[in-house]
Amino acid sequence: MPYKRAWIGVFIMLLLSVAAFWRSYWSTFTTAPWQYHVHGLSATVWMLLLIAQSWSIHHGQRSFHKTAGLATFALIPVFAAGGLLVIGTMAVGQSPFYEIYGDRLAAVDVITTAVFLWFIYEALRHRRRAGLHGGYMISTVFLLMAPTLGRIMPNFVPGMTIRSMDEIHRFGYGLHMSHAIALIILAFLITRYRRFSRPFLIAANTVVSQSIVFETLAKTDAWDATMRAYAGIPPMAQLVAGLALGAAVALAGWSAGKAEAGPSAPPDIAQTAS
Repeated sequence: MPYKRAWIGVFIMLLLSVAAFWRSYWSTFTTAPWQYHVHGLSATVWMLLLIAQSWSIHHGQRSFHKTAGLATFALIPVFAAGGLLVIGTMAVGQSPFYEIYGDRLAAVDVITTAVFLWFIYEALRHRRRAGLHGGYMISTVFLLMAPTLGRIMPNFVPGMTIRSMDEIHRFGYGLHMSHAIALIILAFLITRYRRFSRPFLIAANTVVSQSIVFETLAKTDAWDATMRAYAGIPPMAQLVAGLALGAAVALAGWSAGKAEAGPSAPPDIAQTAS
């Protein structure tokens, strides 16, 4: 089985995410908007699930791995809903920070939510192929890396800290540096697991696209108008749309995986648990 130590990397990301969002979310947990809870808690539980899945399959706990895997069908719709909701909160621009970066971060999150759902579809479709299934699941973490490291740097890294509005431009630098770090790790994975490199190649192209969109499309008046229109959609409608979209993707991926389980399936089809 490939990716034997993946759970360690995801665990590190989980710890970093708590530190990154401590001031803006965890320390204000009881007063945070409910949209933040849907987004923040679903992302946190997703990382916990990845840790459990990676650890269990590599420690002979196949039954636990399969049982925990069923949780994805409940979690994926919630994660998708959280993605749509946080885009809405950014579009509203309720703070000086979001007035500057809200639209641009919303564009990044649009890509994140779309690619996350694509990774899930592919992971479920290839659930009987250990390398591809695990690769797509692990690749979802790289979609969370920029939001995490992009906030770690302004808070903790000397020379990148933001203490006033005059230094707010450093946030963009931190976002791009976070993508660069993700690309370095992805380059290693692509080289290390060439046979199963497709998920990591898609993840690499995604983070590059996010940096480009952040500096181009997301700065345009057309995108600003789009975000104003999106902000006018009631949050409950965004929630329902996200739940429906996530459920549809999960079911489609599962159904596609059944079709691949036929006699023409590749030789490694039995090497992974669903």
